[in-house]
Amino acid sequence: MDQFVREEIDRHPHISARELSRLLVAKAEEVDGLSAKDDITCGVVYFRSPRQLLVMTGAPFNRAHDQDLAKMAERTAGRKVICGGTTANIISRLLNRTLQIDMRQHLHSKVPPSARMEGFDLVTEGTLTLGEVARLLEQGFAPEDMRSNPAVRLATMLLDSDIVKFAVGTRINEAHQDPNIPVELDLRRNIVKRIAQLLESKYMKRALIQYL
Repeated sequence: MDQFVREEIDRHPHISARELSRLLVAKAEEVDGLSAKDDITCGVVYFRSPRQLLVMTGAPFNRAHDQDLAKMAERTAGRKVICGGTTANIISRLLNRTLQIDMRQHLHSKVPPSARMEGFDLVTEGTLTLGEVARLLEQGFAPEDMRSNPAVRLATMLLDSDIVKFAVGTRINEAHQDPNIPVELDLRRNIVKRIAQLLESKYMKRALIQYL
């Protein structure tokens, strides 16, 4: 097994602890003829600098702060994700970056397609995608066993990160909701809180939420 681990790390120097442990368990099963002769337990410890992820969703309450959101997007180190068309359009306009729907992907019945923008690792739709991410995290999904879609990709990025910061805009989308009944706003807030709680309690991540 020692040689197997060394070879995997040589081939994939940045392999995650989760993925390496999965490969080790699979190898142990293979050695046992695909039928474990005893319990198989594997623990992997990965010493490295914390991986950081910024997830931006929703427009700032005050339009004058749109520029602050764009600056945050541009200056934050680590991986960056935008969830929501309005948020993506604000950043695209202020940073002068082209926003394009990704036509290379397969359509998914529950999750709208993602988009591409220079400088960002993923751009998705908002509440539907985040809701699906929360469901996947609650179920304890295995990314390698699922067909890729924006929610699976985002959930995988969350699991591969150590510190996740959510920047949540609090402006009501007048095109979708009566301003007197901000259902969409409450839904987005609650989903993000749910995801943050799951990341900390179930996956031992550090999750921060900043409201804009």
